[in-house]
Amino acid sequence: MIFDDGSAGDTAQSAPTLLLCLGTHSLVRGEAFSKNGRFFTKGLAISDAPSPGSQQHAGSNLVIAVDLSGDGKIDQSAFIPGSGAPTRYDSLEIYLVSSQTGSNFTVSNGTGFLTKEPGSTVKHLDWPLPSCMDSGIYNLTFYEGAHINNEPFFSITSLNLIVDNTNKDSDETQCDSVSNELLTQPQVDSAPTINPYQDPNSGLAASGSLASLLTITVGAAGMPTEWTIESSGSSVTDATVPITTVTLEVISTATSGLVTTTVTAVMATDEISAGGFFPVNSVLTLALPSLLSLTSLTFFWTLLPFL
Repeated sequence: MIFDDGSAGDTAQSAPTLLLCLGTHSLVRGEAFSKNGRFFTKGLAISDAPSPGSQQHAGSNLVIAVDLSGDGKIDQSAFIPGSGAPTRYDSLEIYLVSSQTGSNFTVSNGTGFLTKEPGSTVKHLDWPLPSCMDSGIYNLTFYEGAHINNEPFFSITSLNLIVDNTNKDSDETQCDSVSNELLTQPQVDSAPTINPYQDPNSGLAASGSLASLLTITVGAAGMPTEWTIESSGSSVTDATVPITTVTLEVISTATSGLVTTTVTAVMATDEISAGGFFPVNSVLTLALPSLLSLTSLTFFWTLLPFL
């Protein structure tokens, strides 16, 4: 797609050429995302419950449901550690962690969660939230070891929750029985570079779930500060949902040299809870409107002076 600002350039001069590359941030780093009420971790596991950002109550059960089948694309035999399948689970442990309260509770460790409920592709767990735990913001954290097409990965994915406890129990016995040392957050993992459910090479991505990077070349003597990006010939809306972030890279070439400016803009869609977990991975973020669609998307961009 070719865009310009409508002004006539001076052909006698070497006008700058602006190359804008737009793509979902998950193409650069494998990230978790929400779609149709489900939470896709950075690995193979898909959380059906709880919902990101949901409020839970100490003293009641935290209802957990995890789909291991990759929407039916992973055979149940691959749930068993050591199966040898090209795409398989090696381990899946779950912890409830809060830097705010200094808590790290074991929800499920070992391989028991993977092997429970034989014959079911969705594994369930009703975990009692200790009545002695503090109110605060917690991350239900999935630690997953897996192979995808025989390549090993270790993914750590956090699902944000709010726990309310208006009647805290002074007896810490229940908390002590499941407590661990709180490690530095966030933790480093070795997740897939592209989320396997958005990677066309993983064998798990839905057909048409990932589009190629859009490249827009702009040649102008006076550069625009507002661009409207529209599809050319075919819609790319469905191909890029869900969008968690976009990466904008501006490369301006002029006779005086090469200027490169990279900005990561965080955007939210109606499918992503405002309380969801978003790793901090950029210095500069620009808030963009919700309900985004690449078929009609406006960026407000102020160009830096050329060198």
